[in-house]
Formats: sequence, structure tokens, C-alpha cells
Amino acid sequence: MGRKGVDDQHPRLIVYVTDNEESAKLTSGDRLSTLTELARKKEIPVATVSLESGACEVGKPNERIASASGGRCLDTAQSDLMSALQDEVARTGSGDQE
Repeated sequence: MGRKGVDDQHPRLIVYVTDNEESAKLTSGDRLSTLTELARKKEIPVATVSLESGACEVGKPNERIASASGGRCLDTAQSDLMSALQDEVARTGSGDQE
């Protein structure tokens, strides 16, 4: 099973839910670069879930965080955001990170 927790045999997943209203705080200075580098090093997938359509376009902060961590970026442009999130959690729980 891929990406198990440090202290147990369970895979881990961070789910970051945002309305993108505070994105400026996330991207100010070198915060986004620091966060994406940390996500890459820790190898814990981050599923970013945005309540805003288009937040997962290439180069946007949510997409960069998800890509760097090996997670997925989900936003309201998808037809069923909740089903997509459930699929991501199930995929992580089964160890299927593809």
C-alpha cells in the first residue's frame, strides 16, 4: 500500500477545502513555493477542493499544491464535486495513488 503513515500502516491524505477568498495570503512572498516543496518532500497527497470554478487550471495555486504532493485538484467545474472527492478518499484508502 502506497504512502503509509509514519507511525502506522494507514495511507494519509490531506483534504484542503477553500473558497479561494484568501488566496493572496497563500501566494504572497515565497509561501506557495515553500508549501509545494514541503508537500513534495513529505509525500502526503493533498486533495485541494475549491468551491470556485477554474481553480484547478494549470499554474493556479490549488493545482500546484495538488500536483506537487501527488494529490488531485477538484473544483466546481467538475460535474459532481462530492463524488470526485469521495473517489479521491477511496483511492487513497485503498492505496491506489494512480
